[in-house]
Amino acid sequence: MKWACKSGVDSLVHTALAYGASVGTVDVVTEPEKQMKTLTLYLAAKFRRLETFKLLINLGARTDEAGVPALTVKQFVRRLCASGPLLVAFLDAGMISQLPRGLLGKILVSVILDLSNFQDDPSERLKCIQLLLDGGADPNYITFRGKTTKESICPLSAAVFTNSFDVFDLLIERGADAKTVRDPPNPLYPPERPCHHPILAAVVVLATSDNFNAEPLQRCIDAGGDMEMVVGARYRHFRGVPYLLRLLTPVDLYLGAVRNWEGEAENGRDAAWGLKYLLDRGALPYHFSESEHLEHLPQHFIDALNLTKEGYRSLYMRDQPIWVPRPFPQELLDRRHISVLAKSIPLLSVVKLLLAHGHLSTKEVAIFLARYDYRSCVDTGPSPVPAWTEIIDAVAVKYASDLDMLLYTYIEDKETHCHRRRLLYPGPNPHHVGELAITTVQRLVAAGANINFRPKDCKGEERPTILALLCQHYAKLPPWIRRLKSVSDWDMHGNSYALRITHRLTPQRKRFVEWLVCEAGADPTIGAKYPPLDSQVCSPAEMFMEVMKKGLWQDTEGELADQLCELFDRFSVSGDLSHAR
Repeated sequence: MKWACKSGVDSLVHTALAYGASVGTVDVVTEPEKQMKTLTLYLAAKFRRLETFKLLINLGARTDEAGVPALTVKQFVRRLCASGPLLVAFLDAGMISQLPRGLLGKILVSVILDLSNFQDDPSERLKCIQLLLDGGADPNYITFRGKTTKESICPLSAAVFTNSFDVFDLLIERGADAKTVRDPPNPLYPPERPCHHPILAAVVVLATSDNFNAEPLQRCIDAGGDMEMVVGARYRHFRGVPYLLRLLTPVDLYLGAVRNWEGEAENGRDAAWGLKYLLDRGALPYHFSESEHLEHLPQHFIDALNLTKEGYRSLYMRDQPIWVPRPFPQELLDRRHISVLAKSIPLLSVVKLLLAHGHLSTKEVAIFLARYDYRSCVDTGPSPVPAWTEIIDAVAVKYASDLDMLLYTYIEDKETHCHRRRLLYPGPNPHHVGELAITTVQRLVAAGANINFRPKDCKGEERPTILALLCQHYAKLPPWIRRLKSVSDWDMHGNSYALRITHRLTPQRKRFVEWLVCEAGADPTIGAKYPPLDSQVCSPAEMFMEVMKKGLWQDTEGELADQLCELFDRFSVSGDLSHAR
Protein backbone atom coordinates (compact mmCIF):
# COMPACT_ATOMS: atom_id res chain seq x y z
CA MET A 1 0.00 0.00 0.00
CA LYS A 2 2.83 2.38 0.80
CA TRP A 3 4.49 1.78 -2.57
CA ALA A 4 1.16 2.21 -4.37
CA CYS A 5 0.55 5.62 -2.75
CA LYS A 6 4.06 6.82 -3.58
CA SER A 7 4.08 5.62 -7.19
CA GLY A 8 0.48 6.48 -8.02
CA VAL A 9 -0.52 3.04 -9.34
CA ASP A 10 -4.25 2.87 -8.67
CA SER A 11 -4.57 -0.83 -9.47
CA LEU A 12 -2.12 -1.64 -6.70
CA VAL A 13 -4.27 0.31 -4.24
CA HIS A 14 -7.21 -1.99 -5.00
CA THR A 15 -4.95 -5.04 -4.76
CA ALA A 16 -3.59 -3.95 -1.36
CA LEU A 17 -7.11 -3.41 -0.06
CA ALA A 18 -8.11 -6.86 -1.30
CA TYR A 19 -5.31 -8.36 0.80
CA GLY A 20 -6.54 -6.51 3.93
CA ALA A 21 -4.51 -3.28 3.95
CA SER A 22 -5.98 -0.23 5.67
CA VAL A 23 -7.22 2.50 3.36
CA GLY A 24 -6.29 5.28 5.78
CA THR A 25 -2.93 4.36 7.33
CA VAL A 26 0.26 2.43 6.63
CA ASP A 27 3.13 1.46 8.89
CA VAL A 28 6.48 3.15 8.28
CA VAL A 29 9.87 2.82 9.95
CA THR A 30 11.49 6.05 11.10
CA GLU A 31 14.92 6.81 12.49
CA PRO A 32 16.12 5.39 14.81
CA GLU A 33 14.31 2.13 13.96
CA LYS A 34 10.93 3.18 15.28
CA GLN A 35 7.67 1.99 13.75
CA MET A 36 4.73 4.38 13.50
CA LYS A 37 1.62 4.99 11.46
CA THR A 38 1.28 7.57 8.73
CA LEU A 39 -1.58 8.65 6.49
CA THR A 40 -2.01 7.23 3.02
CA LEU A 41 -3.30 10.66 2.02
CA TYR A 42 -0.05 12.17 3.25
CA LEU A 43 2.03 9.82 1.08
CA ALA A 44 -0.05 10.60 -2.01
CA ALA A 45 0.15 14.34 -1.32
CA LYS A 46 3.89 14.20 -0.65
CA PHE A 47 4.58 12.69 -4.08
CA ARG A 48 1.87 14.80 -5.81
CA ARG A 49 -0.23 11.82 -6.95
CA LEU A 50 -3.51 13.66 -7.60
CA GLU A 51 -5.52 10.75 -9.06
CA THR A 52 -4.39 8.41 -6.29
CA PHE A 53 -5.25 11.11 -3.75
CA LYS A 54 -8.80 11.37 -5.13
CA LEU A 55 -9.13 7.58 -5.23
CA LEU A 56 -8.14 7.25 -1.56
CA ILE A 57 -10.71 9.89 -0.60
CA ASN A 58 -13.43 8.02 -2.54
CA LEU A 59 -12.43 4.76 -0.85
CA GLY A 60 -12.87 6.31 2.62
CA ALA A 61 -9.41 7.50 3.70
CA ARG A 62 -9.49 10.00 6.55
CA THR A 63 -7.07 12.41 8.25
CA ASP A 64 -8.26 11.78 11.82
CA GLU A 65 -7.22 8.13 11.99
CA ALA A 66 -6.43 6.74 15.43
CA GLY A 67 -2.78 6.30 16.30
CA VAL A 68 -1.46 8.85 13.79
CA PRO A 69 0.88 11.46 15.37
CA ALA A 70 -0.27 15.08 15.31
CA LEU A 71 2.97 16.03 13.55
CA THR A 72 1.95 13.86 10.59
CA VAL A 73 -1.30 15.78 10.26
CA LYS A 74 0.62 19.08 10.28
CA GLN A 75 2.97 17.77 7.60
CA PHE A 76 -0.05 16.67 5.55
CA VAL A 77 -1.51 20.18 5.80
CA ARG A 78 1.82 21.64 4.64
CA ARG A 79 1.73 19.38 1.57
CA LEU A 80 -1.85 20.43 0.82
CA CYS A 81 -0.88 24.11 0.93
CA ALA A 82 1.94 23.49 -1.55
CA SER A 83 -0.40 22.14 -4.24
CA GLY A 84 -3.56 23.90 -5.37
CA PRO A 85 -5.18 20.87 -7.13
CA LEU A 86 -4.69 18.65 -4.06
CA LEU A 87 -6.24 21.30 -1.82
CA VAL A 88 -9.20 21.79 -4.16
CA ALA A 89 -9.81 18.04 -4.26
CA PHE A 90 -9.62 17.83 -0.46
CA LEU A 91 -12.05 20.71 0.07
CA ASP A 92 -14.48 19.54 -2.63
CA ALA A 93 -14.69 16.18 -0.87
CA GLY A 94 -15.97 17.93 2.28
CA MET A 95 -13.15 16.61 4.49
CA ILE A 96 -12.38 19.95 6.10
CA SER A 97 -14.21 18.95 9.29
CA GLN A 98 -11.60 16.23 9.92
CA LEU A 99 -8.82 18.80 10.51
CA PRO A 100 -8.23 20.72 13.77
CA ARG A 101 -9.56 24.27 13.59
CA GLY A 102 -6.14 25.77 14.28
CA LEU A 103 -4.77 24.17 11.13
CA LEU A 104 -7.60 25.66 9.07
CA GLY A 105 -6.23 29.12 9.85
CA LYS A 106 -2.79 28.09 8.57
CA ILE A 107 -4.34 26.78 5.35
CA LEU A 108 -6.32 30.00 4.93
CA VAL A 109 -3.23 32.22 5.27
CA SER A 110 -1.23 29.96 2.95
CA VAL A 111 -3.92 29.99 0.24
CA ILE A 112 -4.10 33.79 0.32
CA LEU A 113 -0.32 34.20 0.15
CA ASP A 114 0.53 31.62 -2.51
CA LEU A 115 -0.80 32.89 -5.84
CA SER A 116 1.31 30.49 -7.91
CA ASN A 117 -0.85 27.47 -6.99
CA PHE A 118 -3.89 28.98 -8.71
CA GLN A 119 -2.43 30.58 -11.82
CA ASP A 120 -4.45 28.34 -14.17
CA ASP A 121 -7.79 29.17 -12.56
CA PRO A 122 -7.73 32.14 -10.12
CA SER A 123 -11.40 31.62 -9.31
CA GLU A 124 -10.47 28.35 -7.56
CA ARG A 125 -8.50 30.38 -5.01
CA LEU A 126 -11.49 32.45 -3.97
CA LYS A 127 -13.61 29.29 -3.89
CA CYS A 128 -11.12 27.59 -1.54
CA ILE A 129 -11.12 30.62 0.76
CA GLN A 130 -14.92 30.55 0.92
CA LEU A 131 -14.94 26.82 1.70
CA LEU A 132 -12.36 27.30 4.45
CA LEU A 133 -14.37 30.11 6.03
CA ASP A 134 -17.55 28.03 5.76
CA GLY A 135 -15.73 25.13 7.40
CA GLY A 136 -14.78 27.16 10.46
CA ALA A 137 -11.46 28.83 9.62
CA ASP A 138 -10.87 31.89 11.81
CA PRO A 139 -10.65 35.09 9.69
CA ASN A 140 -8.61 36.66 12.52
CA TYR A 141 -6.12 33.79 12.88
CA ILE A 142 -2.56 34.92 13.69
CA THR A 143 0.59 32.99 12.86
CA PHE A 144 4.22 33.56 11.90
CA ARG A 145 5.12 34.03 8.26
CA GLY A 146 7.49 31.32 7.07
CA LYS A 147 9.67 29.27 9.40
CA THR A 148 11.04 32.15 11.49
CA THR A 149 9.52 34.34 14.19
CA LYS A 150 10.56 37.58 12.51
CA GLU A 151 7.18 38.53 11.05
CA SER A 152 3.64 37.72 12.17
CA ILE A 153 0.68 37.65 9.79
CA CYS A 154 -3.10 37.22 9.65
CA PRO A 155 -5.50 36.56 6.72
CA LEU A 156 -6.19 40.28 6.21
CA SER A 157 -2.46 41.02 6.18
CA ALA A 158 -1.91 38.21 3.67
CA ALA A 159 -4.53 39.79 1.39
CA VAL A 160 -2.73 43.13 1.76
CA PHE A 161 0.67 41.63 0.87
CA THR A 162 -0.76 40.07 -2.32
CA ASN A 163 -2.97 43.05 -3.31
CA SER A 164 -5.98 40.70 -3.26
CA PHE A 165 -8.76 43.19 -2.63
CA ASP A 166 -11.53 40.72 -3.50
CA VAL A 167 -10.21 38.47 -0.73
CA PHE A 168 -9.83 41.50 1.57
CA ASP A 169 -13.50 42.44 1.09
CA LEU A 170 -14.61 38.82 1.59
CA LEU A 171 -12.70 38.56 4.88
CA ILE A 172 -14.20 41.82 6.13
CA GLU A 173 -17.69 40.46 5.33
CA ARG A 174 -16.89 37.26 7.24
CA GLY A 175 -15.85 39.09 10.40
CA ALA A 176 -12.17 39.94 9.97
CA ASP A 177 -11.17 42.82 12.25
CA ALA A 178 -8.83 45.57 11.05
CA LYS A 179 -9.28 47.75 14.14
CA THR A 180 -8.38 45.80 17.28
CA VAL A 181 -4.78 45.60 18.52
CA ARG A 182 -4.34 41.88 19.21
CA ASP A 183 -1.66 39.73 20.81
CA PRO A 184 1.06 38.15 18.60
CA PRO A 185 1.34 34.34 18.27
CA ASN A 186 3.82 34.18 21.16
CA PRO A 187 2.85 37.04 23.50
CA LEU A 188 6.05 36.81 25.57
CA TYR A 189 8.30 36.89 22.49
CA PRO A 190 6.88 39.48 20.08
CA PRO A 191 8.01 39.51 16.43
CA GLU A 192 10.25 42.11 14.85
CA ARG A 193 7.49 43.03 12.40
CA PRO A 194 4.03 42.63 14.00
CA CYS A 195 2.25 42.52 10.63
CA HIS A 196 -0.73 40.69 12.10
CA HIS A 197 -2.02 44.25 12.32
CA PRO A 198 -3.26 44.88 8.75
CA ILE A 199 -2.39 48.58 8.93
CA LEU A 200 1.28 47.71 9.54
CA ALA A 201 1.27 45.17 6.71
CA ALA A 202 -0.05 47.91 4.41
CA VAL A 203 2.75 50.22 5.59
CA VAL A 204 5.31 47.55 4.64
CA VAL A 205 3.71 47.27 1.18
CA LEU A 206 3.89 51.05 0.80
CA ALA A 207 7.59 51.04 1.71
CA THR A 208 8.72 48.01 -0.30
CA SER A 209 6.68 48.23 -3.52
CA ASP A 210 8.41 49.64 -6.57
CA ASN A 211 5.76 52.32 -7.11
CA PHE A 212 4.95 53.09 -3.43
CA ASN A 213 1.52 51.46 -3.66
CA ALA A 214 -0.81 53.17 -1.17
CA GLU A 215 -4.09 51.46 -2.11
CA PRO A 216 -3.81 48.65 0.49
CA LEU A 217 -3.18 51.23 3.21
CA GLN A 218 -6.24 53.23 2.19
CA ARG A 219 -8.33 50.04 2.26
CA CYS A 220 -7.18 49.34 5.82
CA ILE A 221 -7.95 52.91 6.89
CA ASP A 222 -11.43 52.64 5.37
CA ALA A 223 -11.92 49.38 7.29
CA GLY A 224 -11.16 51.16 10.57
CA GLY A 225 -7.40 50.76 10.92
CA ASP A 226 -5.74 53.09 13.44
CA MET A 227 -2.78 55.08 12.10
CA GLU A 228 -1.90 56.19 15.64
CA MET A 229 -1.36 52.66 16.95
CA VAL A 230 1.69 51.87 19.08
CA VAL A 231 2.49 48.17 19.39
CA GLY A 232 5.16 46.09 21.05
CA ALA A 233 7.89 44.51 18.92
CA ARG A 234 11.30 42.88 19.24
CA TYR A 235 14.47 44.78 18.35
CA ARG A 236 16.54 42.31 16.35
CA HIS A 237 19.98 42.97 17.83
CA PHE A 238 21.81 45.25 20.20
CA ARG A 239 25.54 44.78 20.79
CA GLY A 240 25.41 41.05 21.45
CA VAL A 241 22.26 41.10 23.60
CA PRO A 242 19.74 38.44 22.40
CA TYR A 243 16.90 40.91 21.94
CA LEU A 244 15.33 44.04 23.34
CA LEU A 245 11.71 45.13 23.38
CA ARG A 246 10.63 48.26 21.57
CA LEU A 247 7.53 50.32 20.83
CA LEU A 248 6.71 50.42 17.12
CA THR A 249 4.66 52.98 15.17
CA PRO A 250 3.68 52.96 11.46
CA VAL A 251 6.23 55.69 10.68
CA ASP A 252 8.97 53.73 12.47
CA LEU A 253 8.15 50.61 10.47
CA TYR A 254 7.97 52.57 7.20
CA LEU A 255 11.37 54.21 7.60
CA GLY A 256 13.01 50.89 8.37
CA ALA A 257 11.41 49.11 5.39
CA VAL A 258 11.90 51.62 2.54
CA ARG A 259 14.04 50.16 -0.24
CA ASN A 260 14.24 52.97 -2.77
CA TRP A 261 16.10 56.00 -1.42
CA GLU A 262 17.66 56.86 -4.77
CA GLY A 263 14.93 58.63 -6.69
CA GLU A 264 11.37 58.62 -7.95
CA ALA A 265 9.37 55.63 -9.14
CA GLU A 266 7.76 55.52 -12.58
CA ASN A 267 4.59 57.13 -11.23
CA GLY A 268 6.54 60.06 -9.75
CA ARG A 269 6.33 58.88 -6.13
CA ASP A 270 9.31 58.59 -3.79
CA ALA A 271 10.07 57.85 -0.14
CA ALA A 272 9.13 61.39 0.90
CA TRP A 273 5.75 61.03 -0.81
CA GLY A 274 5.06 57.86 1.18
CA LEU A 275 6.00 59.52 4.47
CA LYS A 276 3.81 62.53 3.72
CA TYR A 277 0.96 60.15 2.91
CA LEU A 278 1.31 58.59 6.37
CA LEU A 279 1.56 61.93 8.16
CA ASP A 280 -1.49 63.33 6.36
CA ARG A 281 -3.54 60.39 7.63
CA GLY A 282 -2.60 60.77 11.27
CA ALA A 283 0.57 58.72 11.72
CA LEU A 284 2.73 59.81 14.65
CA PRO A 285 6.09 61.26 13.48
CA TYR A 286 7.90 60.61 16.76
CA HIS A 287 8.83 57.80 19.13
CA PHE A 288 7.20 56.75 22.36
CA SER A 289 9.13 55.72 25.40
CA GLU A 290 8.01 53.05 27.84
CA SER A 291 7.15 55.54 30.58
CA GLU A 292 5.10 57.76 28.26
CA HIS A 293 2.95 55.03 26.79
CA LEU A 294 2.88 52.25 29.38
CA GLU A 295 -0.78 52.76 30.26
CA HIS A 296 -1.78 52.22 26.60
CA LEU A 297 0.29 49.09 26.00
CA PRO A 298 -1.34 45.67 25.53
CA GLN A 299 -1.02 43.34 28.50
CA HIS A 300 1.14 40.85 26.58
CA PHE A 301 3.84 43.49 26.07
CA ILE A 302 3.84 44.41 29.77
CA ASP A 303 4.16 40.69 30.64
CA ALA A 304 7.03 40.26 28.16
CA LEU A 305 8.73 43.34 29.56
CA ASN A 306 8.49 42.06 33.14
CA LEU A 307 9.74 38.61 32.10
CA THR A 308 12.77 39.93 30.23
CA LYS A 309 13.56 42.33 33.06
CA GLU A 310 14.06 39.37 35.39
CA GLY A 311 16.36 37.66 32.88
CA TYR A 312 18.32 40.81 32.20
CA ARG A 313 18.88 41.50 35.88
CA SER A 314 20.58 38.12 36.25
CA LEU A 315 22.40 37.97 32.88
CA TYR A 316 23.23 41.53 31.90
CA MET A 317 22.63 43.60 35.06
CA ARG A 318 20.16 45.74 33.09
CA ASP A 319 16.94 46.98 34.65
CA GLN A 320 15.35 48.18 31.42
CA PRO A 321 15.60 45.67 28.54
CA ILE A 322 13.81 48.05 26.20
CA TRP A 323 15.28 49.74 23.15
CA VAL A 324 15.75 53.46 23.80
CA PRO A 325 14.90 55.01 20.44
CA ARG A 326 16.81 57.81 18.76
CA PRO A 327 15.10 60.59 16.79
CA PHE A 328 13.89 59.40 13.40
CA PRO A 329 16.26 61.68 11.42
CA GLN A 330 19.23 60.36 13.39
CA GLU A 331 18.24 56.74 12.79
CA LEU A 332 18.11 57.39 9.05
CA LEU A 333 21.48 59.16 8.84
CA ASP A 334 23.20 56.69 11.17
CA ARG A 335 22.52 53.91 8.66
CA ARG A 336 24.28 55.86 5.90
CA HIS A 337 27.21 58.20 5.42
CA ILE A 338 26.35 61.87 5.67
CA SER A 339 27.39 62.38 2.03
CA VAL A 340 24.33 60.36 0.92
CA LEU A 341 22.30 63.53 1.48
CA ALA A 342 23.96 65.02 -1.60
CA LYS A 343 22.87 62.11 -3.81
CA SER A 344 19.47 61.19 -2.38
CA ILE A 345 16.84 63.90 -2.75
CA PRO A 346 14.15 61.64 -1.17
CA LEU A 347 16.31 61.13 1.93
CA LEU A 348 16.83 64.88 2.27
CA SER A 349 13.10 65.49 1.90
CA VAL A 350 12.29 62.81 4.50
CA VAL A 351 14.72 64.32 7.04
CA LYS A 352 13.18 67.77 6.52
CA LEU A 353 9.66 66.35 6.89
CA LEU A 354 10.53 64.58 10.13
CA LEU A 355 12.14 67.69 11.59
CA ALA A 356 9.16 69.81 10.56
CA HIS A 357 6.51 67.44 11.99
CA GLY A 358 8.45 65.97 14.92
CA HIS A 359 8.14 66.97 18.55
CA LEU A 360 11.85 67.30 19.29
CA SER A 361 12.92 69.85 21.85
CA THR A 362 15.51 72.51 21.08
CA LYS A 363 18.16 70.53 22.95
CA GLU A 364 17.35 67.29 21.10
CA VAL A 365 17.57 69.01 17.71
CA ALA A 366 20.88 70.65 18.64
CA ILE A 367 22.37 67.32 19.75
CA PHE A 368 21.14 65.67 16.55
CA LEU A 369 22.74 68.36 14.37
CA ALA A 370 25.99 68.26 16.34
CA ARG A 371 26.35 64.54 15.70
CA TYR A 372 27.34 64.93 12.04
CA ASP A 373 30.12 66.67 10.19
CA TYR A 374 32.04 66.49 6.94
CA ARG A 375 35.48 67.51 5.75
CA SER A 376 36.18 67.42 2.02
CA CYS A 377 39.88 66.77 2.66
CA VAL A 378 39.06 63.55 4.56
CA ASP A 379 35.69 62.23 3.40
CA THR A 380 34.94 60.91 -0.05
CA GLY A 381 31.88 61.43 -2.18
CA PRO A 382 29.90 64.54 -3.08
CA SER A 383 29.69 67.32 -0.53
CA PRO A 384 26.49 67.36 1.55
CA VAL A 385 26.89 71.06 2.42
CA PRO A 386 24.10 72.31 0.06
CA ALA A 387 21.68 69.68 1.39
CA TRP A 388 22.73 70.43 4.97
CA THR A 389 22.05 74.11 4.36
CA GLU A 390 18.45 73.25 3.45
CA ILE A 391 18.10 71.24 6.66
CA ILE A 392 19.43 74.08 8.82
CA ASP A 393 17.14 76.60 7.11
CA ALA A 394 14.15 74.33 7.80
CA VAL A 395 15.21 73.96 11.45
CA ALA A 396 15.65 77.74 11.77
CA VAL A 397 12.08 78.28 10.57
CA LYS A 398 10.58 75.71 12.97
CA TYR A 399 12.59 76.88 16.00
CA ALA A 400 12.58 80.59 15.16
CA SER A 401 11.48 81.51 18.69
CA ASP A 402 14.45 79.76 20.32
CA LEU A 403 17.32 80.25 17.88
CA ASP A 404 19.68 81.64 20.52
CA MET A 405 19.41 78.54 22.70
CA LEU A 406 19.62 76.28 19.65
CA LEU A 407 22.92 77.83 18.55
CA TYR A 408 24.32 77.82 22.10
CA THR A 409 23.43 74.16 22.69
CA TYR A 410 24.71 73.13 19.27
CA ILE A 411 28.20 74.60 19.76
CA GLU A 412 28.39 73.38 23.36
CA ASP A 413 27.51 69.80 22.44
CA LYS A 414 29.69 69.86 19.34
CA GLU A 415 32.82 70.83 21.26
CA THR A 416 32.35 69.41 24.74
CA HIS A 417 30.31 66.19 24.46
CA CYS A 418 31.64 64.36 21.40
CA HIS A 419 33.00 61.47 23.49
CA ARG A 420 29.60 60.92 25.09
CA ARG A 421 27.88 60.58 21.73
CA ARG A 422 30.44 58.14 20.40
CA LEU A 423 30.22 55.90 23.46
CA LEU A 424 26.42 55.79 23.73
CA TYR A 425 25.24 55.67 20.14
CA PRO A 426 26.19 53.32 17.30
CA GLY A 427 27.04 54.75 13.91
CA PRO A 428 29.81 56.79 12.31
CA ASN A 429 32.08 58.82 14.57
CA PRO A 430 31.69 62.54 13.89
CA HIS A 431 34.55 64.94 13.20
CA HIS A 432 34.87 67.57 15.90
CA VAL A 433 34.52 70.55 13.59
CA GLY A 434 34.14 70.49 9.84
CA GLU A 435 32.30 72.17 7.02
CA LEU A 436 28.87 71.28 8.39
CA ALA A 437 29.65 72.97 11.72
CA ILE A 438 30.69 76.19 10.01
CA THR A 439 27.60 76.07 7.78
CA THR A 440 25.30 75.46 10.75
CA VAL A 441 26.62 78.41 12.74
CA GLN A 442 26.55 80.68 9.69
CA ARG A 443 22.94 79.86 8.81
CA LEU A 444 21.69 80.17 12.39
CA VAL A 445 23.44 83.52 12.86
CA ALA A 446 22.03 84.70 9.52
CA ALA A 447 18.56 83.65 10.72
CA GLY A 448 18.91 85.90 13.77
CA ALA A 449 20.64 83.83 16.46
CA ASN A 450 22.80 85.78 18.91
CA ILE A 451 26.31 84.31 19.13
CA ASN A 452 26.88 86.16 22.44
CA PHE A 453 23.69 84.84 24.05
CA ARG A 454 23.91 84.10 27.79
CA PRO A 455 21.27 81.61 28.98
CA LYS A 456 20.21 81.32 32.61
CA ASP A 457 20.87 78.27 34.74
CA CYS A 458 18.49 76.57 37.17
CA LYS A 459 19.32 79.20 39.84
CA GLY A 460 18.44 82.07 37.53
CA GLU A 461 22.05 83.19 37.10
CA GLU A 462 23.49 83.95 33.69
CA ARG A 463 25.80 81.37 32.18
CA PRO A 464 28.88 82.45 30.17
CA THR A 465 28.73 83.10 26.46
CA ILE A 466 29.54 80.17 24.23
CA LEU A 467 33.04 81.52 23.52
CA ALA A 468 33.81 81.93 27.23
CA LEU A 469 32.34 78.50 27.92
CA LEU A 470 34.62 76.83 25.36
CA CYS A 471 37.73 78.58 26.69
CA GLN A 472 36.73 77.71 30.25
CA HIS A 473 36.27 74.10 29.15
CA TYR A 474 39.73 73.89 27.56
CA ALA A 475 41.42 75.54 30.55
CA LYS A 476 39.91 73.60 33.46
CA LEU A 477 41.24 70.07 32.82
CA PRO A 478 43.06 68.65 35.91
CA PRO A 479 46.85 68.27 35.47
CA TRP A 480 46.92 64.53 36.16
CA ILE A 481 44.52 63.93 33.27
CA ARG A 482 46.53 66.17 30.94
CA ARG A 483 49.54 63.95 31.46
CA LEU A 484 47.76 60.92 29.96
CA LYS A 485 49.19 60.38 26.49
CA SER A 486 48.02 56.99 25.20
CA VAL A 487 44.96 54.83 24.99
CA SER A 488 46.63 52.35 27.35
CA ASP A 489 46.22 54.95 30.09
CA TRP A 490 42.48 54.64 29.55
CA ASP A 491 42.62 51.11 30.98
CA MET A 492 44.19 52.50 34.16
CA HIS A 493 41.99 55.54 34.62
CA GLY A 494 38.59 54.55 33.26
CA ASN A 495 37.32 57.07 30.73
CA SER A 496 39.89 59.70 31.66
CA TYR A 497 41.57 59.40 28.28
CA ALA A 498 38.28 60.18 26.54
CA LEU A 499 37.86 63.10 28.93
CA ARG A 500 41.30 64.41 28.01
CA ILE A 501 40.54 64.15 24.29
CA THR A 502 37.39 66.20 24.83
CA HIS A 503 39.14 68.98 26.78
CA ARG A 504 42.29 69.14 24.73
CA LEU A 505 42.98 72.31 22.74
CA THR A 506 43.77 71.11 19.22
CA PRO A 507 44.67 73.07 16.07
CA GLN A 508 41.23 72.33 14.71
CA ARG A 509 39.53 73.73 17.79
CA LYS A 510 41.83 76.70 17.82
CA ARG A 511 40.80 77.52 14.22
CA PHE A 512 37.14 77.17 15.18
CA VAL A 513 37.53 79.60 18.09
CA GLU A 514 39.30 82.05 15.75
CA TRP A 515 36.46 81.69 13.28
CA LEU A 516 33.87 82.36 15.99
CA VAL A 517 35.65 85.62 16.88
CA CYS A 518 36.59 86.83 13.41
CA GLU A 519 33.65 85.66 11.31
CA ALA A 520 30.70 84.84 13.55
CA GLY A 521 31.01 87.86 15.86
CA ALA A 522 31.77 86.20 19.20
CA ASP A 523 32.98 88.79 21.74
CA PRO A 524 36.14 87.71 23.69
CA THR A 525 35.80 90.61 26.14
CA ILE A 526 32.80 89.04 27.89
CA GLY A 527 34.16 87.05 30.82
CA ALA A 528 32.97 84.16 32.95
CA LYS A 529 33.60 82.73 36.39
CA TYR A 530 36.78 80.66 36.55
CA PRO A 531 36.86 78.12 39.46
CA PRO A 532 40.70 77.92 39.80
CA LEU A 533 40.67 81.65 40.69
CA ASP A 534 37.93 81.36 43.31
CA SER A 535 35.23 81.82 40.66
CA GLN A 536 36.40 85.29 39.73
CA VAL A 537 35.06 86.71 36.49
CA CYS A 538 37.85 86.29 33.93
CA SER A 539 38.04 86.86 30.22
CA PRO A 540 39.03 83.93 27.98
CA ALA A 541 42.55 85.37 27.64
CA GLU A 542 42.94 85.57 31.44
CA MET A 543 41.87 81.92 31.78
CA PHE A 544 44.52 80.80 29.30
CA MET A 545 47.18 82.97 30.96
CA GLU A 546 46.45 81.38 34.33
CA VAL A 547 46.98 77.89 32.86
CA MET A 548 50.25 79.07 31.27
CA LYS A 549 51.53 80.41 34.58
CA LYS A 550 51.06 77.01 36.19
CA GLY A 551 52.78 75.28 33.26
CA LEU A 552 49.88 72.90 32.68
CA TRP A 553 49.75 73.25 28.90
CA GLN A 554 51.65 70.78 26.81
CA ASP A 555 53.99 72.33 24.24
CA THR A 556 51.54 72.28 21.33
CA GLU A 557 48.57 73.34 23.41
CA GLY A 558 50.56 76.18 24.96
CA GLU A 559 51.47 77.58 21.55
CA LEU A 560 47.85 77.42 20.40
CA ALA A 561 46.63 79.08 23.58
CA ASP A 562 49.25 81.82 23.21
CA GLN A 563 48.07 82.54 19.66
CA LEU A 564 44.47 82.78 20.83
CA CYS A 565 45.48 85.15 23.64
CA GLU A 566 47.13 87.46 21.09
CA LEU A 567 43.93 87.42 19.01
CA PHE A 568 41.80 88.20 22.05
CA ASP A 569 44.13 91.04 23.10
CA ARG A 570 44.05 92.64 19.65
CA PHE A 571 40.28 92.52 19.63
CA SER A 572 40.06 93.91 23.17
CA VAL A 573 42.20 96.89 22.19
CA SER A 574 40.59 97.70 18.86
CA GLY A 575 37.15 96.14 19.13
CA ASP A 576 37.27 95.85 15.34
CA LEU A 577 36.65 92.48 13.70
CA SER A 578 38.60 93.37 10.58
CA HIS A 579 41.64 94.24 12.76
CA ALA A 580 41.31 90.82 14.45
CA ARG A 581 41.55 89.18 11.07
